[in-house]
Amino acid sequence: DKAGRKETHAIKPDKSKAYSLLQEEEDDLDGSFRAKVFDALVNGYESVKTAVAERNN
Repeated sequence: DKAGRKETHAIKPDKSKAYSLLQEEEDDLDGSFRAKVFDALVNGYESVKTAVAERNN
């Protein structure tokens, strides 16, 4: 008898979609971090290269 029962339909979260979105954000952050580290290394290398070149003049 369904008349006396209250039916509830819970929405189940899509865990794979949530994980996928989280992974995308982490990948974006990792890429951004890698780019910043790479830029810092390039700038440091250029500074050292310039200092050595000027020392030899």
